[in-house]
Amino acid sequence: MNARTKTIGLVCGAAVVAAGITMSVPAGAAAPTMKTVTKTMTTTRADQPAEVTVACPAGYHLTGGGGGTGSKDVYLWKSRPTDDGKGWVAASLGVGSNEIAPGSGGGMSKPFKVTAYALCESDS
Repeated sequence: MNARTKTIGLVCGAAVVAAGITMSVPAGAAAPTMKTVTKTMTTTRADQPAEVTVACPAGYHLTGGGGGTGSKDVYLWKSRPTDDGKGWVAASLGVGSNEIAPGSGGGMSKPFKVTAYALCESDS
């Protein structure tokens, strides 16, 4: 039996990780179409949490996801599928934020970003 092979990337944890996963597809069958959808949100205040949600487009379903901040001074405290299972939500707080350490007076001096990643597979 001839098989076609397709390598896909996975989004894991707090960062995008390229993992070599090989899927065998029977000859004559179409390989699934994968799409990574991202969305970034920037806080307007350094002492406020940032949360962003990204959804798979119509005709696709969620197979995985993740979140990232791009900064060592920001905690990623939420990275999970949305309640309806059609996307991914990621949330972060700045190091020293009142939300993390009440009464600390905050520690971030500038707004920060959080990005959510959804790995989506074609329904057809």
